[in-house]
Amino acid sequence: MLANNNEAIINKLAKNSVKTNKKQYAILFFTIILSAFMLFCVFTIGMTYLDSSRLQNTRLNGAEYDILTMNGFTSEQLNTLRQNENIRSVGIESYAGFIQSTEYDKTVEIGLLWCDEVFWDNLMSSARTKLDGHYPQNKNELMVTKDILKTCGNENLSVGDSLILTYENNTGVYTDEFIISGIWDGYGDTSAGFVSKAFYDETGYDLKNDGILCIKLNRNYVFPATIQSIEKSLDFSDRQIFAPTGYIENSFKLLLGICGLALVICLSAYLLIYNILYLSVSGKIRYYGLLQSLGMTKKQLVHFIIKQMILVGILGIFIGNLLGIILCMKLVPYILGILGISTGNMTLQFNPVILIVSIVVTIFSILLGMKKPIQIAIKVTPVEAAKYRECISNGKRYKKRKGAFFWRMAFEQFKKDKKKTVVVLLSLATSLSVFYCLTTIISSQGERTVLPNYWNADFVVQNQTQTTEDINSLKPAISDSFVEEIRKMDGIKDLHLVEGTPIIFPYVLNSFSDMWITNYIDRTPYLSSEDVKSDYKTNPSNYYGMLIGIDEEQFDYVNQSLDTPIDKQDFLNGKSCIVQFEGSEIPKEYLNQRVLFNGSVK
Repeated sequence: MLANNNEAIINKLAKNSVKTNKKQYAILFFTIILSAFMLFCVFTIGMTYLDSSRLQNTRLNGAEYDILTMNGFTSEQLNTLRQNENIRSVGIESYAGFIQSTEYDKTVEIGLLWCDEVFWDNLMSSARTKLDGHYPQNKNELMVTKDILKTCGNENLSVGDSLILTYENNTGVYTDEFIISGIWDGYGDTSAGFVSKAFYDETGYDLKNDGILCIKLNRNYVFPATIQSIEKSLDFSDRQIFAPTGYIENSFKLLLGICGLALVICLSAYLLIYNILYLSVSGKIRYYGLLQSLGMTKKQLVHFIIKQMILVGILGIFIGNLLGIILCMKLVPYILGILGISTGNMTLQFNPVILIVSIVVTIFSILLGMKKPIQIAIKVTPVEAAKYRECISNGKRYKKRKGAFFWRMAFEQFKKDKKKTVVVLLSLATSLSVFYCLTTIISSQGERTVLPNYWNADFVVQNQTQTTEDINSLKPAISDSFVEEIRKMDGIKDLHLVEGTPIIFPYVLNSFSDMWITNYIDRTPYLSSEDVKSDYKTNPSNYYGMLIGIDEEQFDYVNQSLDTPIDKQDFLNGKSCIVQFEGSEIPKEYLNQRVLFNGSVK
């Protein structure tokens, strides 16, 4: 057949075809808009989500690092990390004792830390929102937060002011005057003060046993094998701990998840476009045959179908990406602001590359979806088109059955064109998969999921009148009327009361009390074992503990977290108890042992 130069007629036919089949092409138009919109949003918000996860990790930890090593390190291990090409920086931190009391408050428990310049200036800077003064340089200087000053009993102190502190470290208990060299505020643990290197050198702690390394990697997304190779290169002892953050462990999985979600969206768009065009072409085979009989060549027929898609596709891609830009740049920050979520350090990752990728991928999905329907259209000759029937019986004879007529008719329609049925079902399954993926991601970001806490409590009201080594220091601070007042407050869903009383454990050789005081001596090396045990035998009230009463719900909550749960009925009957043990786990030989306290056997 000779080709005719009827390009203008083809363009006009394409426009008229789109206008005539408004409903069909409207569905196709919105499919392309949705595909372009979702692809742009998935890539943009996905990359922003990864950066926000990094920011969240930084704020939770109080510093920007990917791996933490604890319980000391050697100089060889530190050099190995600094020479590793996958590592950007290594910060050092160490425990330096704790504050027991101040001139303003005798019931103080504040930890003291020392860190090097890399940790303070590089890793921790992104978690700080405010800094007045400078990091301690002299032995008697102290870096604090407003929370620490409040705990010390005088939140009105400022940089340059002094306060008298009683503190304990590995060499003993001391009372000295300190100068506040700086006050900082930010995220992470704001309840620990920072001291100078001169102070740390006299605490009795050393980096080989107590040092902490905070490691920041070069890239935000790494293979698990990279983390494993770093751990292997350090050759850790059984005592040392290698702890990658949850973010860096799952970073590559998150990146793959975003790419996978984009792939599912592309597949969904492809199937939907393919399905609509397949139905459209199947219903217009005779029409296409008539056009060919009037002089349209197969090449022109292909151009005719493509131009219909170009009219719909260009406008759909443009509107879809425009809506994506508006949503990501304007609507998302606005909604977060209404919800009270801070966006100060969060920047949406709008990148021209993402825009280009979303356009190219959407066009690829459209072209892929068009391929098969076009092949169907051009393979049919004008004569075949005149005789074409969309669904032809396979010649099988069917038995007449009674009942469920409409269900049988629906089932027969499914079997008439199996390819069409598969495409439709696959499109629905893919769309539901996208919906399920998105709802799962959103629900996983709940506050309880990201940062679970004990008993899922929002607030804890605690009696802090007691001091160490004084069993009579604990005073009533929470009355029954105060508890009832809290219960009656609007918005209070549940309240659990935990009551306690001081108890004395008399010293008994080779018993729980002997094991407990030995563990205490091991953690305070400056103390004499003989002197402490002698004092414990003479003044057991100086080493008192607390007997805490909990209800059944709290017992169930605590018991399920134990490695070896205990019998509930024995607990309720007072035959067994749960001990909070400082150290690691109570040695097995002391489990199920009868403990003497306050002169009565329990």
